[in-house]
Amino acid sequence: MITDTLINTYMTNYQGGPSTAALTDGNEIEWMISPDLTSLPTADRLYNWAESIYSDLFPNHPTSQDVFGYYARVYENGNALGEQDDHIYFYDGNSITLVGTVDDFLPDAMAAGF
Repeated sequence: MITDTLINTYMTNYQGGPSTAALTDGNEIEWMISPDLTSLPTADRLYNWAESIYSDLFPNHPTSQDVFGYYARVYENGNALGEQDDHIYFYDGNSITLVGTVDDFLPDAMAAGF
């Protein structure tokens, strides 16, 4: 069963930030306000977007944290995404690879709603 809490948790964790949603008595979404993406770090927006596209590489939406100077997410499969100085890096368990800049990926993430 869908609940207001479930919807708001999804919007907070996967769509980039807090939002407001309500259900009608018929269990349909009555209204929803877009999340305030300006309050979420840009790297988190990119990580959320990458997780939505490459869920096999980036599963389970871990919490972002500081890892050796990178603002990063470390995934249970050993992969990691990291941002440092507006550059995005991928770690596959063996080596760190520069995959691009924040500006390279942000337009696509924004277009997808992140």
